[in-house]
Amino acid sequence: MLRKIYDEAKELNRKNTLLKAKYNNDEKYVRIHKRLTEKGKLNAKEMQLHRALMQVKNEVNTRLEGQEDYLNNEALFERYLVRLVAQKFVIEEKLDLDTETRQNISNLIGKEYFQLYNNRI
Repeated sequence: MLRKIYDEAKELNRKNTLLKAKYNNDEKYVRIHKRLTEKGKLNAKEMQLHRALMQVKNEVNTRLEGQEDYLNNEALFERYLVRLVAQKFVIEEKLDLDTETRQNISNLIGKEYFQLYNNRI
């Protein structure tokens, strides 16, 4: 019984390590990826989700380089994320997402950045 639990935990850790490596060890995006896949609402292939999230990650990080104060204006940053998610997920990855799903993805991403930013202050 304990051996089975140990083996399952070991396998879960292995999968988490692989996922973390896919996102260049950025735990924010690992958490976002997990939340999006666990709900089962997102009808996307793993590769599409990864590509879209990596594109968002790269653009957001580029935007925030040297201007973290961009996060001071929550409404502006959230609007930026909604547009970015629509562009990367819907237009580029051709995922059919309704407004609510796009908003949920944007909220997950925003929450991760705000949490990190607020912990630094």
